[in-house]
Order: sequence, then structure tokens, then C-alpha cells
Amino acid sequence: MTSRLSEGLRFFCAVAIGLVVSTGTPFGLVAAVAMPIVFLSAENRVAAAVSTLGYYAAGLWPMMPGLWRYLHHSPVIVAIWLLATVLLSVPWMLAWTNGNRLHYIWRVLLAEAATTFPPIGLIGFLSPLVGAGFLFPNTAWFGLAVTALLPGLVLALLNASRHARPAIALVLGVEIAVGIAAQVREPEKARRPSNWEAVNTHFGNVSEPLAEYNAAESIQQHVTASSARVIIFPEFVVPRWTLTSAELWHRTLVDCRTKNQIVMLGAGVPLINSDPHAAELIQSDDFDAAI
Repeated sequence: MTSRLSEGLRFFCAVAIGLVVSTGTPFGLVAAVAMPIVFLSAENRVAAAVSTLGYYAAGLWPMMPGLWRYLHHSPVIVAIWLLATVLLSVPWMLAWTNGNRLHYIWRVLLAEAATTFPPIGLIGFLSPLVGAGFLFPNTAWFGLAVTALLPGLVLALLNASRHARPAIALVLGVEIAVGIAAQVREPEKARRPSNWEAVNTHFGNVSEPLAEYNAAESIQQHVTASSARVIIFPEFVVPRWTLTSAELWHRTLVDCRTKNQIVMLGAGVPLINSDPHAAELIQSDDFDAAI
């Protein structure tokens, strides 16, 4: 009973960490560093696998509404979500061991590398390395290396003999000291280019014609009122660039040319083979001005 309770609690923690990491907040990204400790401290490989799958399944759920905007096929979207969950979980399942747990120092590094570099790394979401910039700001590659070593060292310390613990504890202490020093030192703030504006929109699903029209009107009103030279909107904020879209945007694009203003936005472009008007649209001046 105690073992099942422990496994259930571990699974709950894994899911909770995955959900927190999926928010993309600084706290969530830092929480990702703890994920190998939760997985690999399991008593057996099955429990470790269940926790790993729970973490990735919970953390990757935001990809489904995003994919819906492109695919519109629920079975395909669910299949992609499940495939990504399994692929990212496999290296951590293989990293688990019930032998010498000092080996976690290098096993965690291998699992991190497998989920960061291609081929699996091409979909390397929710890596424990994403918290490096917040834990060790302004430390460059050193901070990344320390973050990579941190989970393995904690796992090794929890399972090391009393003779090995002082050395591991010393290394962990140095890492913690470096992290504190990095936090105390005033971080360099990224400077936004002058006369640039990035717009955070909240249009929701713009795939419906009325919602798409309202979003386009709102964007153009913002562009007209803005004094910034470069205005950046999110990806796919214009789901379909058609002849109707070009007509709707024509006046705004003319005004942008007059003011020497640049508007960057993501738009769905028709395929020439599937749309008889695509060639005409792509060759238009308005399309050149919009991309």
C-alpha cells in the first residue's frame, strides 16, 4: 500500500510539474529542472515510465489547440500528441536504474542530450535545461552545464554511501553558490530595438470568417494608430491571405508604404496547385508588401 501511495504521489507530482512547465512562466521553466528527480527516484522502471509519460502528456497538452488551427483533424492531433509524449519519454525510461545510482550523474546527461539533440531533440519540448537562464543568468555555457548536472547530482546524493556524500554535497554546494551569486548580480536586460512594437493579441480562434474579419479590422486599426516603425504581430494571426484579404488590407498597406512603416504578421498562404487565384494573388503588389 505504501509503495502504491508513493507511486501515485510521484505521478501526481510529475503531472503537476508538466502543467506548470507548460505555462512558460519563469517559475514553470525552473520547475522543469526537478523532473528527472521525480522520474528517476522511482522504485522500478514501470513506475518511472508512468511518471515520465504523465509529465510529458500534461506538459504537451497546449500543442493540441495550436495544431487544431492547422490540421482540423482530432485523431491526427491526438496521435501527434501521443507520439511526442512517448518519444520524449523513452530516453528517461532507459535512464532509470536500480543498480549503482551514482551512475545517474552520467545517465541524466545522456537522457538530456537525447531529448535536446536530433533526432528526438527536434521536438525537444519541456527539457530540464530550459530553466538554466533563470537559475544561472549571465553565466552562458557554464550555467547550462551546471543545470544539466544538477538533477543527476541530487539523485546521486540521495542514494550515495556516506563516504561519497561529502564530495557530492560539496559539488552541489558550489552549484548553489554560483546560482545565488548569479541571481544577486544585476542581470543584463535585453534592450528592445527603438521604434519597434510587439503586439500581444487575444483573438482566440480566428478560423471562422466573422472572427477573422474582426481580427483583421482590429490589427489594421492598431497599425493606423501606432507611431512605431516596425510592428510585429503573432504567427498565423491572418489564417488565410486571399483576394478578399488583399482588398481588405489594401488601404492599410498603402498607408504603411507612405509612412515607411513595416508590419510583420503570420498569414496562411494559398497553394498554387489548390487555388486558381493563388498565382494572381502572390504576384500582386499588396502580397509583396505584406510578406
